[in-house]
Amino acid sequence: MNSKLDLVVIMTLTAGCWLWLGIMFALPKQWARLVDRENEFWAKRGWVPGMLTELVKRFEKGWGLKLFTGIGAGLGTAVLIWFFRQR
Repeated sequence: MNSKLDLVVIMTLTAGCWLWLGIMFALPKQWARLVDRENEFWAKRGWVPGMLTELVKRFEKGWGLKLFTGIGAGLGTAVLIWFFRQR
């Protein structure tokens, strides 16, 4: 395995999680509007049933997605700390 490539991937994913989490907390109205538009897109085309889009909307606007994103950011940060302590 190429450890430099692994490091770049982990750093990118971790930074993305922290950025995503920051957007969800700092700009809640814009985040809610984006979630609504995305779910309308899928529902209008008939690719996702309306009932499922409502469940997804509640998950994305609520604490569920924030929790998963925070766990991803925390795990990524822990792996990066572990990686740099090994050097």
